[in-house]
Amino acid sequence: MDIILNIIMVVGLAVIFIGPLILLYFKLRNMSKEKASANKAKQTFFELREMAFSVASRDANISQSQSNLLVVLMETGTKGGIMSLRCFSDGTISILFSNGGGTIGIGEHENARKAGLEFIKMSGEYMSHFKPALDHPLPAIGKTIFYLVSPNQTYVYESSENELGNNLSELSPLFYKAQDVITQWRIIEENSKRR
Repeated sequence: MDIILNIIMVVGLAVIFIGPLILLYFKLRNMSKEKASANKAKQTFFELREMAFSVASRDANISQSQSNLLVVLMETGTKGGIMSLRCFSDGTISILFSNGGGTIGIGEHENARKAGLEFIKMSGEYMSHFKPALDHPLPAIGKTIFYLVSPNQTYVYESSENELGNNLSELSPLFYKAQDVITQWRIIEENSKRR
């Protein structure tokens, strides 16, 4: 009887001490997979971002807008990461998030494509407010950066999202035009959820 009690005690103690270790192992393993997935999403965001900046040297066949712009980016820093709107002069549009997620192929929808091309056209009208970009930093929280990519140069303009959104910036109209593209994306997303 004592042997059985000893065996039960040993097994009980093993479960008490080893069980949590096994649970911890699986939890850490899942966290590692989640971290790898998050790192992959960030890596994809930055790879696609770099592609947008290098489009002039990468693809000479992409059509140029009347303002000679190939790509217009509007990036906003939030507590959750960076939101990046990317409109190409061939009508391609994407909205991507640095923490993962987003949508590619928005320009396949006519209303979004039209809004994106209008955004590019209007961006050209505001080029005098931009300065040449020496690099492509990400916006800080609460900041919005516009990048205009032409065949030979990238231009930049930065302002607070608050100033842009409250019509306190000289580029507020351009910010609102970008919001038209984002609104079209939201409509597309809502319509896809209803299906």
